[in-house]
Amino acid sequence: MARLFEQKYDPRAIRSPIARQRMQKALEYRNHMTDLIAQQSGAMRLSFQDTLDEIDDWIENIYRLARRMDVFDDDAILDRDRKAVPDELRKLRQRLSIETGESVRQELEEAIQIKEQQLANLNSVADNMKRADIQLDNTLAALGTLYAQMQVIDTKDLDGTRARRL
Repeated sequence: MARLFEQKYDPRAIRSPIARQRMQKALEYRNHMTDLIAQQSGAMRLSFQDTLDEIDDWIENIYRLARRMDVFDDDAILDRDRKAVPDELRKLRQRLSIETGESVRQELEEAIQIKEQQLANLNSVADNMKRADIQLDNTLAALGTLYAQMQVIDTKDLDGTRARRL
């Protein structure tokens, strides 16, 4: 099952080195959690398994975000437009400032509005990708926290119930 899971969410399919590294760490946490669960029995095992099922959703989200970031980074049109639109907008505004014909001014104002909307959308996409990067980092930190908590629960159980039985 673990092998199939890792094939489905193969970090090698992620081109961004940082996102790939995060995905690898997420899978590493999952593998260690799986090993920890295998050592459990009874209610503790079921509880940990439920947690792992939710973590699988997190890992799927990490993978999806990382792949989306790759698409964004590789999108030549978005890259070109992010560089060109501010300059095009500046030139349109310059033309508007010197234009005297009313119909031409109206066309220029409409073109400026369209370019402003395009720029706003481009900025929104870039902001979403920055937020996705932060989301990846936060999810990975949460996975690390959950792994540590599972270890704490396991060691407390070892100190308590199992030690008394021993």
